[in-house]
Amino acid sequence: MTDLALKLKDEILRLSEDDREELLRLIHESLEQDKDEGYDEAWQAELDRRFREIESGKAVGRSTDEMFDELRKRYQ
Repeated sequence: MTDLALKLKDEILRLSEDDREELLRLIHESLEQDKDEGYDEAWQAELDRRFREIESGKAVGRSTDEMFDELRKRYQ
């Protein structure tokens, strides 16, 4: 985190909850505006492609328990 960001963080934490919520909303909106044109459409196309692969049997889903067990084994 930059020095400016660290200074801002300290100042932000001194704000009221209402002010922090409003600031969070403004920051979130600014991040949404920074998305590339077509971002949402590209994600929707990817989700559609993956859904078709599952529906056709080309890709097989797994349970979340199975997936998390595998991740725990890999990263513990």
